[in-house]
Amino acid sequence: FLSFKCVNYADFSPRYVNEVRILCDGGYTVVLAHAERYATENVDAMRDAGAKLQLNAATFSGITTPCAIKRWLSDEDVVAIGSDIHMRDERAYKRFSRACKKLERYPYVFSESEKIWSGAKVQ
Repeated sequence: FLSFKCVNYADFSPRYVNEVRILCDGGYTVVLAHAERYATENVDAMRDAGAKLQLNAATFSGITTPCAIKRWLSDEDVVAIGSDIHMRDERAYKRFSRACKKLERYPYVFSESEKIWSGAKVQ
């Protein structure tokens, strides 16, 4: 299990896509963290290379969900939801709870997370 994240979300190199393809072809599960922060075309290129996606709970805080995120969910490429809770923050807990309720329509997200973590080898 590898988590792939750029230091600067705007600094996205096409070489990352090739590296992700190599890792996925080698049997690794690559998860692009904070996928909602990247340009849609970059996320789609990573998906095409075999990467799975992690989204933050705050992504689901709005009344509507952006079209790209709906597509990623319906294509079953989202495999993790992050809380972004770094310290005691009541609002963050509420966002996470709300996101989990919205994601009940996509039960595969939680089952895929469980599969990935149960098969992860920690080094």
